[in-house]
Parts: sequence; structure tokens; C-alpha cells
Amino acid sequence: MDLLLSQAQRLFIEDIQEFITSEITPYLSRWYQEDIFPKGLLAKLSSRERLGFSQKEGLWQESTMSDNIVFYEYMSAASPGITVAILAHTLLGLYILYHWGNQEQRDKYFIAGIKGEKLAAFANTEPDTGSDAANISLEGKEVGDSFLLNGTKMYITNGDLADFLIVSARTDPKTARRSEGISLFVLDTACEGLERIKLPKKGWLPSHLARLSFKNCLVPGNNLIGELNEGYKLIMKTFTASRIAIAAMAVGTAYGAYCLALERARKREAFGKKIIEHQAKAYEFSTMLTKIDAARLLVQRAAWLKDKREDYIMASSQAKLFAAETAKTVTSWAADIFGAAGILETSPISRYPGDAWAASLGEGTSDTQKLIIWRQIMAQLEKD
Repeated sequence: MDLLLSQAQRLFIEDIQEFITSEITPYLSRWYQEDIFPKGLLAKLSSRERLGFSQKEGLWQESTMSDNIVFYEYMSAASPGITVAILAHTLLGLYILYHWGNQEQRDKYFIAGIKGEKLAAFANTEPDTGSDAANISLEGKEVGDSFLLNGTKMYITNGDLADFLIVSARTDPKTARRSEGISLFVLDTACEGLERIKLPKKGWLPSHLARLSFKNCLVPGNNLIGELNEGYKLIMKTFTASRIAIAAMAVGTAYGAYCLALERARKREAFGKKIIEHQAKAYEFSTMLTKIDAARLLVQRAAWLKDKREDYIMASSQAKLFAAETAKTVTSWAADIFGAAGILETSPISRYPGDAWAASLGEGTSDTQKLIIWRQIMAQLEKD
């Protein structure tokens, strides 16, 4: 595994930093205050081919995960909330269509999404199910050559803003295993019978979270993604990949908080000297940076394994687990450096602990990652 950035990636980073400086930083405070996710960012990122896909000789190609994690880390250092909305659009919605959508679905939804003309959301989680991705009760009843959707989805990023949705539904309620009988559909949010309610939240601002209610929402049969009743496999493959990006987001969240705290510690005085000159705080900064670097290495390894088409299930969960827990620790310590100022809404550092907590929940909680890792360990023991 090559740990050194390529020249192309260095130019990539420069482009991201320039984009953040010109298109995000000047407007971020207003977006937070007014709880706005600026959908126009998608078209601007698309023009730079920064939405995870690029077109060569008329064909769309997927970016490597090694490139994706650079994007998500640097973007999250500036704003995890903006970044997670982009991630939900690209590595959930567009990723599914790119890998398993039919030609009609790609022409209608994927192309518009990759150009930044339409926003996507992936609606899988349901009320009280949390990380249990197989616990799907939203009904997808086959009616002629269409499907009738009834049920509720919860905590859906971009849910109230999206122009189209990828939705999981139980299309065969009589299967022996919960992971069977689940299908995926793509549909316009203008679908009759769909109600969307924005949910108030604290973390990952200014992205939006929503509750979606489906009441006899009729979806054409050609909107089925992949094979009927085989959707759970696609969900797991998608989450295993996007988990790496969430881990990169957690690294960026931690590093963004670390940088703010370091700047503050160099300027603020307490007990007759700068904060940074107190040995106890010096130890904290040393530990913070070491944890961040270790987390980044785990993320890079998971991305490298995916790009090499190796088994990366355990590596993905290890990266997500360690990076998320690191982000929670680092952002808490970083906020402490600011003292009482750290809890003011006007203080940028006040956003980071909530963002780190959110990162520990997305794509499966830390306990869920531990279960995945343990199952992989046991599977390996059985092979040996």
C-alpha cells in the first residue's frame, strides 16, 4: 500500500481547498444559522468532476475510493454537515444506480444526479430499527406491473430536499430470513402519496434529516433496481463502501477540530502563559494528532483494499469504528481548549462534537462495527 500522495492527488487537494475557500467558507455561517443545504453546490462540484464519477470517451467511470476519502476528509474538516449531504447523494444514491440500475434509470436519474441537476437520498432506515438494516417493514406490494408502497422511513439524509429516492421495501413478507424478500426502487419525490417531514436535529448541520411516509405510493415495475427480493445484498455492499467514506469524514471532523483548538491554544493565555505551553495540554495535542493519523491510516487501508478488489468488509468496519471514536475524543478535547466559548453557537468549535457523535451513528453504530469485525474474525477461524 502506497502511503504517499500521488501528484494527481496533491492537485486534487489543492482544488478541494480552493473550492472550500471560495464556495463554502464565506457562506457557512449563514447556512448554519438558516439551516440551509445549498443544492447549487452539486452542480459546481460536478463541473470539477468532484462527485465521485467522471466521464471519459462518453462513458461514466467511478472514482477510486482512495480519491474519495481525500475529498471527504478535507471537506469534513470545513463542514461535516455539508459533506454528509453530498455523501448521501453520491455514495448512496448514485452509487446504487451506477452499479445496479438499468439503462432507463441511469438515463433518467443517474445522469441528472451526477450533473448536479437533481439531489438523491437513500431511504432505508425505519422508525426504531437503527442499524438493523434488514428490519424492513415498509410494504412493496406487487399490483399488476407496478408496486404499491406503504410504510415509513426515518432519519433520511436529504429526505425532504431530494428530487428522487432509492427506497427499500419488503416485497415478500413470507421469507424465512429477514434479509430475504427486500427490494430496492427508485422514484421521484413528486410521487403521489409521499409525505416528507423535516426533522430538527443538532449534529451534521446544515444537512437535512427527514421522515418519509408512503401511503399507496405507486411505483412502476421498471423502477425496481436489480433483482426482485435481492435488495438486501445491494444495501450491504453499498454500506460497506460508504462506511469508508464516513470514516474519512470522521477523520476530517477530528482534524478540523484539532486545527481550531491548536490555533486557539497558541493565542489564549491562562495562569500566566499560553495554553499550548501547559504540559498537560501539550500531551493532549500530541495524543489527538497521533489518534487522527492512526485513524487516517486505517481509512487508507480500507480504501486501498476496495480499490484492489480485495475483501474489505472487516477493514471498512475497523476504519469506521476507530475513526468515529477518535473523532468523539478529539472534538471533546478540542472544545475544552475554548472553555466557556466552546459552547457558544457562534463558536465554530461548538459544532464539531455533535458532528463526531453523528459520525459514530451513520452507516452503523460503533457496537455494530464491533459485531461485523467479530463475525469476520469467526469466519476466518472457520476457514482455518
